[in-house]
Amino acid sequence: MKRLLATSVLLFASTALGAQNLTGPWTIHQNIAGNESDLGCKLVVTGDRITGTCKAQDKDRPVTGAVAGTKFTWQYGAEYNSIPFTSVYTGTLGETGKITGTLNLQPFNMDGLFTATPGAAPPPSAHSGWSKYPTRDPHTAGFVAAKDLPDGVNPPADADGNFVLGPTHTAASAITAQAGVPQGKVVEFVMESTDSKIGVTPKSETA
Repeated sequence: MKRLLATSVLLFASTALGAQNLTGPWTIHQNIAGNESDLGCKLVVTGDRITGTCKAQDKDRPVTGAVAGTKFTWQYGAEYNSIPFTSVYTGTLGETGKITGTLNLQPFNMDGLFTATPGAAPPPSAHSGWSKYPTRDPHTAGFVAAKDLPDGVNPPADADGNFVLGPTHTAASAITAQAGVPQGKVVEFVMESTDSKIGVTPKSETA
């Protein structure tokens, strides 16, 4: 009985220590598909629940999550180029006081790594955040099924569907120069409306 009581006290102390260490400002350094960025979060633990905010795209995003001992998970929703997404973090509080783990970007099903360090995040730089548009796994559940084609093979011209081309697929004939077909060229130029001979009225005369 004494051993069971001591074990329960130890587990409770571990949970309380984890909650105490988690509450406050955190800097989340994350790497998603080679894109690294720092994210500022203010997390609060009440019992086994996590709340607070994370600042993403210059807005404070509400956070929800849970804690079990030294295991933590939280998430927030945002949008990128008007496309909504959810960042889900799952990590473990280590002896150094940092939380390390993985994150998943839904619904793109993109995985990444993160390290959370106690303390406020520095102001975001002009180059922070994604440097390229996040891509979605073509085989993500809930989307149109995709068929992987062998390298060098194009999808049939009379077939409907979602096809994944190989890295060295053959270019479509419509965008490939053909022998015996007249070739054209694109010429770009700028002309003032006053130089037109087809009766275009300058804006200054229509105001």
